[in-house]
Amino acid sequence: MKKNKIQGILLLTAVFLFIVGWLSVYFSFLLLFAFIPLLVLFENTSKGKLLIVYIVFILWHSTTIFWIYKINEEAFIAISLINSLFFLTPFVLYKYGVRKYNYLTASFLFIVSWVSIEFLHHKWGFAFPYMTLGNGLADIPRFIQWYEYTGVLGGSLWILAANFFLYGIVRKYRNKEKFSKVIVVEALIVIFLPMVISIAINTKSINKKKSVEVVSVHTNADCYNFKYKVSPKKLVNHYLDAILPNITENTSFIILPETAIKGRYWIGRNKVKESGLLKYIKDTIKFKSPNVNLISGIFLNQVVNEKDKIAAYAHFNKKYKRSFYKYNGAINIDPNTSFFEYRTKQKLVPMEESTPYPSIMSGLKGVVKSLGNFNFYYEKEDGKVFYNKSIDTKASMLICYESLFGEETTKHTKNGAEVLFVGLNEGWYKNLKAASHFNNFGVLRAIENRRYVVRSSNDGISSIIDPKGTLVKQTSEFKPSALKATVFANKTITFYVKYGDYIGRLSVIVLGILIIYNLVFKLFIKVKSLKKS
Repeated sequence: MKKNKIQGILLLTAVFLFIVGWLSVYFSFLLLFAFIPLLVLFENTSKGKLLIVYIVFILWHSTTIFWIYKINEEAFIAISLINSLFFLTPFVLYKYGVRKYNYLTASFLFIVSWVSIEFLHHKWGFAFPYMTLGNGLADIPRFIQWYEYTGVLGGSLWILAANFFLYGIVRKYRNKEKFSKVIVVEALIVIFLPMVISIAINTKSINKKKSVEVVSVHTNADCYNFKYKVSPKKLVNHYLDAILPNITENTSFIILPETAIKGRYWIGRNKVKESGLLKYIKDTIKFKSPNVNLISGIFLNQVVNEKDKIAAYAHFNKKYKRSFYKYNGAINIDPNTSFFEYRTKQKLVPMEESTPYPSIMSGLKGVVKSLGNFNFYYEKEDGKVFYNKSIDTKASMLICYESLFGEETTKHTKNGAEVLFVGLNEGWYKNLKAASHFNNFGVLRAIENRRYVVRSSNDGISSIIDPKGTLVKQTSEFKPSALKATVFANKTITFYVKYGDYIGRLSVIVLGILIIYNLVFKLFIKVKSLKKS
């Protein structure tokens, strides 16, 4: 068979394994083998090897995030091209490791650099951890129960380790080198031991000491033709039609999606004062359920002192001649008070909700049409939680994009959240496959924190997930509805909640040490050779 034909088959096989392993509910395990044809291609191609890898990653990423195209064409193109570019770095370091040292060292360099990039991709201004390898295993919660110790980066580490152990066998076979059965046994242990551990963890029972009745509202308010065109009160009545038939005097929490409540609501003295519409919501629900807390997404505003304002994020009210910030927030409408708790979204969608690095990026406003479409800011906080006094229970609302960030979620759990709520506005892309991916992030957060996760979505998938990542209930129907369930509050702090993404931090430290060591070593050799000459 001609060399070009073999390369073509390997390329298509790699693309197939990544895409099907990521998108299919039944074939997540393919990710444990997806890098093998790509590594064969990379090591046995004389020219354009990085370009081949780049093509594979562009096809994989663009297929997975194609739903973004409907919302923002520029963001779709930028994410596909730039994200794929980042992950060429491990291949460059792998090539260097093979040439300079050996396969084992090269594999270690690859894995450490890949995990480092994923970790850093959770932290910087353009954070987009959607494609973190460990996320791709969310469809098989039974086999990733150990995420309560490692988080999703542990899943990434497993996928990469399995691939390199198996590729080590393939490489020896292709190079006609002798290899012992020990290598095969090691590869099998790497693949199957985490599964066995997970199955053992899965046998543990869920803490059911403290029950909480919740109602998750699936609002189905069309973003294009209804939600942002009708009056705020008409929109609220749309929600109440789904809420009222489903609540009882025992209901403790009602959850509404991201940005569910429209209007101008101003923050003062670290609270949101009860206004006409908020009072209407509270009184209508309180009549039927006197102790229920309604937690909802909401648009918030806050006046900012001219001296303290950050110009790139501040808006200006001409009538009152005051600067203010806009927040994408969440509010806890407590029936027993007229001043409501709130929090602001900490992880804003780059380019769409907020402009990262404004001193640099604001110059592109005329070029990138979507830049800062909403231009939100945020109050810096560490996992603010809401409290229902009547049942002595703390809960927290993650706002859409925040649910992608494992370590960000742990802040809420550390602060006492016994149940996790997620409010999403998935009405923009109208793609249930994308919605199922966001639902999977709920599965991951449930396992990592060992909390019930209650998700309320607009148009996407609303669901209730238990602490083992099992879907208790879900709905994706295109009409207003609600999910009613009894969940159980939990105060246990997992290893991952306590230590966060320690795997990522260790990877960055180790990679940094290796790079510095190599630079110093090269400098030492140069100085030594100069002295000899």
